[in-house]
Amino acid sequence: MTPLSSTRLGWVLCAGSAGSVGFWLVLGGPRHLTQSGMRHFIEIGYANVVFGLLFPLVGATILSRVPGHRLGWLYCLCGFASSLALLSYSYGERGLVEQPGTLPGALLAAWLSSWIWICGFSPLLTLGILGFPDGRLPGRRWWPVAALAGTTIGFGAVSLALRPGPLENHPIADNPAALPLPGSWIAWVGEGGWTLALKLAIVSSFAGLVVRYRRGPAVVRDQLRWCVLAVGLLLLAFAIPSTSPVGVVSNILALVALPLVPLSMGVAVLRERLGDVSVRVRRLFVHGWLVAAGLTIYIAVVLVLDTALSERAEPVAALVAAGVVAVLHHPLRGRLQRSTDRMLYGDRGDPYVALTSLGRRLESATSAEQVLPTTAAVVAEALKLPYVAIELPADGADGSSVT
Repeated sequence: MTPLSSTRLGWVLCAGSAGSVGFWLVLGGPRHLTQSGMRHFIEIGYANVVFGLLFPLVGATILSRVPGHRLGWLYCLCGFASSLALLSYSYGERGLVEQPGTLPGALLAAWLSSWIWICGFSPLLTLGILGFPDGRLPGRRWWPVAALAGTTIGFGAVSLALRPGPLENHPIADNPAALPLPGSWIAWVGEGGWTLALKLAIVSSFAGLVVRYRRGPAVVRDQLRWCVLAVGLLLLAFAIPSTSPVGVVSNILALVALPLVPLSMGVAVLRERLGDVSVRVRRLFVHGWLVAAGLTIYIAVVLVLDTALSERAEPVAALVAAGVVAVLHHPLRGRLQRSTDRMLYGDRGDPYVALTSLGRRLESATSAEQVLPTTAAVVAEALKLPYVAIELPADGADGSSVT
């Protein structure tokens, strides 16, 4: 595949994922997933929405910079699978449960939702972690872990797709693609053997990430730190029970941490490529957070209006929510733009702040010898630069420098 074709296909998958999430919203998807509580909605609905929108965006951006990058393809395909999981579930719910017989292909959509979700999260938690951030394994000895992950994911998807009996997410209907599978095979899936194998693959993949961090150079460690914080915040959020006194705090933390995971991974992968990456990273952060914020506002308004009015008011709720998002889009984008610039580039966009900080530090200098080192330190901190040197020319000499 040519680099141009690779880039185009990545953006096609990105557009398809966005369309699937949009159709899911039209079908009233948030209402289908909030009936079991907010934590269930965050873990299933919001997570799939964020991953279905941001991972394809990150993957397409990576492919546009590095055509054929394995993680770029993985992010695009897994994000597309997450968006299909959302759409197929709500489509099947509407066509089989709420309004039977009104939507064509509802049974096919319900069948798809019973197994496609495995192709969304599982590869990201195994192969995506094992190959992070360059798309290669930490070493030859890690091939068994990759083989275990691929085999387990494929086995689970095929088993759920062909298992006889009621569908996984829509037990009101039987599996239309059921095959007479061996009883031991069905028991392995139904009694947790497959889940245990997947957990082993996930733990082993994270172990590979630890090995890569400990043995890698400083550049690799800097790349890995981008996602370690995001994953740590997410694990902390899900470790706190939703029924605890701080359950609301954990839900808010999860809402913030979930978008950070794909964004931090994208930044970490792109950091190994110099050139104009800083511009793309900036756009990636701004558009990613803008999508997450707009989607959160949209879902919140739809849920509030749908609950306050009635289920028949779904079109009105969706229209009002879209209007609210449109009104808030411009000021929200400006605020996110400034926050992203400050996080990535320091005070470059606000030189007055940098000069004020420099003046305060220089006022506290007790001797003339501290002026240049203090100036270099303030410039490095204000502009987020890894290295700053001030060179002083001297008559008849090469001059001296202070870093």
